[in-house]
Amino acid sequence: MKYTFGNLLSLVRSATGLSQDDFADKLRVSKSLISRYESGERRLSREKFQAICRRLGLARRLTELLIADTVSSRNRDIARELGLILLDRLSDQKGRGQSVK
Repeated sequence: MKYTFGNLLSLVRSATGLSQDDFADKLRVSKSLISRYESGERRLSREKFQAICRRLGLARRLTELLIADTVSSRNRDIARELGLILLDRLSDQKGRGQSVK
């Protein structure tokens, strides 16, 4: 699957357990902007995605894996899948009320 930054934003939001409303409030943007990013109606740049991840407190290495631009082109899919697995674990920890740090 080809991931866009909008797809990844949706996955990050889900993993943090936030609704679009809560996510938008946390980022101090409108819910409609989040919705447009996630649907692909509005393009989300790499820089903006990274800034959002920093604001949410996502580990820099996890963000790099999700973007997968710091590894060779041959390993990008593997890196992104690893990032998605880690993001899924983050979601599981949040669901059980465990600390993520």
